[in-house]
Amino acid sequence: MKQLSFLLALAVLLAACKKSDNASNPIDQLPPATHAGANTFGCLINGEAFVTSGKSYRGHPTGVTAIPYTNTAWYIVGQLGNKHLTLQFDFNSNPTVPGTFSMAGHYPYWGYYFYYPDNTIPTGSTEYHTNSTHTGTVTVTHYTKTFAAGTFQFDAINGDGDVVHITDGRFDIHF
Repeated sequence: MKQLSFLLALAVLLAACKKSDNASNPIDQLPPATHAGANTFGCLINGEAFVTSGKSYRGHPTGVTAIPYTNTAWYIVGQLGNKHLTLQFDFNSNPTVPGTFSMAGHYPYWGYYFYYPDNTIPTGSTEYHTNSTHTGTVTVTHYTKTFAAGTFQFDAINGDGDVVHITDGRFDIHF
């Protein structure tokens, strides 16, 4: 009977360890890559999970927002506390065609990440931008008049020359 109790306790312990290992894997913390206008946004920033969901707009501590820039250009902003990650893309005259777009700097496609240390205004050392040498891609897998969904990844550089790596990004935003 003692052996059976020991084996049962060992099995429970091993199962618990396996579950905690999966929960600590940052990629497992990201939202699923959906395409239903679920208002989800997530990625890895230097290997750490950045996940936000729900509606947000300037000043809100968390959420994801699509902000129209022109009739065919959008900012998608994910915000989590004092961290903000922005994607910009312009579909020009045909916004219904999914595709992969290079983020190589400025308009029409770019990536931008910044944070407010101690709730201060971002400075050159806390703002990261894509440019001609620190690039990435955004792939729009679904786009309608009511939502956009896709994936993204990019490297961005700050004013001090430090680089941030944004990987495994995904968004599903309702307009």
